[in-house]
Amino acid sequence: MQQLHRPTRRHNLFRCSMLIVIIGLLAAAVTVAPPTEAPAAVAAPNTGSFPDCLGDDDDDTDPQCLPNSDTTDVQAIVLGSFGGPGTITIRTSFLYPACDLFTATTNCYFSVDRPTISGCTYIDGDATDPQDCGSYEDLYKDPPENVGDEFTYESGTATSFSGVVTQLRCSGQYDTLYVFGGDQRTDFVWRERGPKTANCDITIDLPTPDALPGETFLQVRVGGRVCEADSGINCSKSRSVKAYAWLRVFGSEATDKVEPVDPARVFDTRPDEETVDGDGKGNGPLPAGSTTCFKVTGRAGVPANASAVIVNATAIQAASVGFITLFAKGSNRPQTSSLNFAPGGAVGNTAIVQVGTGGEICVYNSTSVGLVLDVTSYVGDTEAVRPLEPSRLVDSRESGETADGVDEAEGRLEAGEELEVQVTGRGGVPTDTVAVAVNATVVSPDDVGFITLYPCDGAAPVTSSLNYNAGQTTGNSGIVGLSDEGTLCVISDEDTDIVLDVTTSFSEDEDFDAFLPARLLDTRAGLQTVDGESAGDGKFEAGDVRKVQVAGRSDVPSDAKAAAVNVTAVRPEGNGFVTLFSCDEARPLASSLNFGARDFAVGNSAVVTLSDDGSLCVYAHEATHITMDVNAAFSGAE
Repeated sequence: MQQLHRPTRRHNLFRCSMLIVIIGLLAAAVTVAPPTEAPAAVAAPNTGSFPDCLGDDDDDTDPQCLPNSDTTDVQAIVLGSFGGPGTITIRTSFLYPACDLFTATTNCYFSVDRPTISGCTYIDGDATDPQDCGSYEDLYKDPPENVGDEFTYESGTATSFSGVVTQLRCSGQYDTLYVFGGDQRTDFVWRERGPKTANCDITIDLPTPDALPGETFLQVRVGGRVCEADSGINCSKSRSVKAYAWLRVFGSEATDKVEPVDPARVFDTRPDEETVDGDGKGNGPLPAGSTTCFKVTGRAGVPANASAVIVNATAIQAASVGFITLFAKGSNRPQTSSLNFAPGGAVGNTAIVQVGTGGEICVYNSTSVGLVLDVTSYVGDTEAVRPLEPSRLVDSRESGETADGVDEAEGRLEAGEELEVQVTGRGGVPTDTVAVAVNATVVSPDDVGFITLYPCDGAAPVTSSLNYNAGQTTGNSGIVGLSDEGTLCVISDEDTDIVLDVTTSFSEDEDFDAFLPARLLDTRAGLQTVDGESAGDGKFEAGDVRKVQVAGRSDVPSDAKAAAVNVTAVRPEGNGFVTLFSCDEARPLASSLNFGARDFAVGNSAVVTLSDDGSLCVYAHEATHITMDVNAAFSGAE
């Protein structure tokens, strides 16, 4: 079978680079630029300057570029690197000459706070302002356990600048070790008369981040309390002091294209169900006409710089016929639908959704409905994959309207009729696009049937993009290759109205292939796949898991790491679901397709990570026949 749009340019956009080691430090009343090399750990001059947050050699006064200290009594010094070899030492350096003035040194003390991460900033090469990268945890695809913005430590030692260890020691989580007198207060570390400067050094070993959004810096805050005289002989008062240091972060950047993740649940309205991290669960059905927003970055392996996520959305026990629309927080709700549903039951669809303000996406629901969302992939910051504001390209209904007035209200698509749709140059789709992600919806078909979407310069394949029942409104999404003229074709098995929305464009790239859809699995007797493999093996029994080879079949490259597929349950025996997953991993708590006992055939699309041998696994919750078609592959996904 001919492969379409074979890439010629060599971008290798999936590769992430490892960065080098630096030291960040600040001095009294000064904030210096996040360094680009590894200087010695020395104090910066007291110039009153601000850090060069933009990397342009100018002093910047952005609010994120805070002075390093509010007093001369404490400094923050960072030794080592975050993400490089070795460990990090965070030094809280106290200066307290007042102690030498007092006769009663038993009341001369200071206390040490736990250092915390007070901010995360990254510099985008094309940006004019530093960007907020959220939490420290967002720098990991899967945050390690016990990682947070407040450090805890195993041990630490206070030393003078000369390196002589004083009697002061910091141990555990800054539990007090008394060295001279005092009233046994638990929140202070006491010292006897000695050096005017003491350093409390804490050494920590942090895992290397694997989802950096760009050139990344953490702001580390240190501090405590120092004594303040109320007479000539005593120090019975104290005041708070704090200081900041910039810590350059090294590791691997998040991918800049489509990256599949282990499917994970990030939203579930049902009261007794779980999500991957406990957030976004159990609030009950969404009220009719409501909009709900929730965070997706920093969860389920989605990094802070993800531009979009691929989700499987499932509507549960809807009160009436309706739809949901998924869109980026901070943008206007588009006049499109991501999922259409009938009352009761469970029906799902896959969507590519732009990530908006604060790493959040929003869902609008036209009627009261329960909702489950599973993340399956994310899209990095790249020109090769462009998430779009959803735009309607086709609406055949008498009242139908499209974004530009083309292909609207032209009447039902007749059985066997081929509809050619111009895609490039419409709805924000660039002219260099070789494939698009679309959401197709059939409205009131005459009978049970299916539609197929494909590039118009190829023959209609023996596959289905969407299966429907008579008289129902049914939707599905998928990635479809375009012809050289930027068109796709639609053919229907029965007369029906059709609506087509575009959500994402893909440009030519060596690691992405869109091709004529090909059938890789069909369990029904007497029906074939593209090469005869995985054909006619009989329906799945409830709880069955079967392995299906994907890489190396039809036009799928042998080194494919992920695939875009359409999976269909045919004549299921009960209510249930199908889960597609990498055979190298345990089956996740997620569904790729939901079906009901009365469905004749129901399908959904998914982007699935392949196993090391190029296969994927299919799990059926209830007995059913299953078909699976592939229409695109990603070879560079890590």
